[in-house]
Amino acid sequence: MFEPKFEKKNIQPALEQLATEKIKKITPISETLNTLRSEHLKEGVAPIKASVLSAKDYVEFAKNKDSKHAAINMVKIMQEGIEINYYGEPEELRSSGMINPEKKSYVISDCDSRDKWSLNYKSCVGTIMVGSNKEGKNISSLSHQDFKYILNNPAQFNEDMRQSIKKLVTLTEEGTRDFVIFGGKRWFPKEYLESIVLLGKICREEMGFNPVVISGPIYRANYPAEVYFENDSRRMFLVRPKEEENSYLQSFLASEIEKQPWYEEFKVG
Repeated sequence: MFEPKFEKKNIQPALEQLATEKIKKITPISETLNTLRSEHLKEGVAPIKASVLSAKDYVEFAKNKDSKHAAINMVKIMQEGIEINYYGEPEELRSSGMINPEKKSYVISDCDSRDKWSLNYKSCVGTIMVGSNKEGKNISSLSHQDFKYILNNPAQFNEDMRQSIKKLVTLTEEGTRDFVIFGGKRWFPKEYLESIVLLGKICREEMGFNPVVISGPIYRANYPAEVYFENDSRRMFLVRPKEEENSYLQSFLASEIEKQPWYEEFKVG
């Protein structure tokens, strides 16, 4: 299980208090997940690691060290990192180096070494990509995109996402890059499937490997997902509701979406 990279004694009281409040709302769903395949990574290079956590509404919080460590790191990411605010003003987002064609469309962060976080993945999917530069420093980007917008504007989204990937490639070394997909809800089943296929295709063509979808779509719950990414450790915290059917929580390769137990139901809408 995950051990934090800093000791409790070094945490400021304000951070400790915020973490205590945050931890009242989450509890672990699963053990730490690694990407299903890492052939695209050089020996010694870590893939993106994910901890999947549940909103309090679906499970009673059990006070344990793993939840505590997750909450502390998530609050630290919010304090020191940058928010990829899907609901933000386009001018403000662009001025901070992000790609955002218009409000409630998609936001792709700049490629840099900051921690990143984003809230309210409703009818949206997200991506995280990361690589290491010559000095061994991680460079990453996080995105938040609406299903319908990217499918209705494929040329524009393709260009922006591919340009972002190309920028990461120029900044980082071969064999150090990873890419994952997450988010999505049952509300728009066909759009969810098509979005995963589109993002998987972009990743394969630009980065040369099949990306992992960290967790399946939110099915029965009315609560959105949120994500926190710790750049230096390549660790993401995905907060989403639990499901009665465990298959919605499982990770899978984007290229194998048709093999998922819920695929046929989603295909027909």
